[in-house]
Amino acid sequence: MVEKGDAIGTWSEIGYTGPGSTYSNGSSSAIFTYVGSSTVDQQWSVTTKQKLNDCPKDQALAWKLGAKIDATSSANGQSSVLYKAGGQPACYDLTPSFKQLTSGRSYN
Repeated sequence: MVEKGDAIGTWSEIGYTGPGSTYSNGSSSAIFTYVGSSTVDQQWSVTTKQKLNDCPKDQALAWKLGAKIDATSSANGQSSVLYKAGGQPACYDLTPSFKQLTSGRSYN
């Protein structure tokens, strides 16, 4: 966003590499598969490979994080990003601090 001013960069554009073995726009570890996407509400998501307490094995979108340009700041000649954290309740509840990633900068 800093370079383009009006768009959120992809994983490769921002230099992000997920944990484990990497592949085009994603990575995989023994427990999770991480995926990057251009979908606003799930630009970063995790699928489980193992059962974790009440979070089932192979749960798609167990955790997800979205980002978008704040239209209000953009209209004022500034650029800032709003975020949205989410996921499946049985998985999301395992990481209560995950919601804090968007504290004060979230969108609905």
